[in-house]
Amino acid sequence: MRRSLALAVLLASTPAYAGDADEQALVVLGGLNLGQARHDDNTGFLLGGELSVAFTHVMGDHRWSKADASPIPFGNIDPVFWGGLYADVTRDFAADFTRMSIGPELGFTMLGVDGGLLAQFGDDNRFGWTVRPVLTVGVISLYWRHGKFTDEMPNASFNEIGVLLKWGRPVWERVE
Repeated sequence: MRRSLALAVLLASTPAYAGDADEQALVVLGGLNLGQARHDDNTGFLLGGELSVAFTHVMGDHRWSKADASPIPFGNIDPVFWGGLYADVTRDFAADFTRMSIGPELGFTMLGVDGGLLAQFGDDNRFGWTVRPVLTVGVISLYWRHGKFTDEMPNASFNEIGVLLKWGRPVWERVE
């Protein structure tokens, strides 16, 4: 039950678990991105979608002592390591641009980070990089993202703050 809660907290999916065994799963997630984007000269609403594929590993009780000082805020949740790839598309209504990014994602239980290549389409096409730390509880992820373009045009960077609402579905599972 605790491992089910751990993956539910992380990925909003609840694959079956067996006793103190380790659980591994490949999960496909998709969802909605709502936020605010801030540029040098404007701030406004952001709306988009995201798709990701993550490999998760929930460590069984034999590797994690309840007496250990846990960095996890919920004492009975087993540690979950996760990593994968994400892709997203967002519409920045204040700047009147559409942005796409793709790259790796890594995390431990509720804390994670993703980032990668960035493309912006509108009056001028631009390219750069982005990084986004996330805090995930259930289907809700709170995030802050920083993006930087590699050209010399104005508004060379932006920041976003927002909420990802993502639902997951395991496509492969293994209990060890």
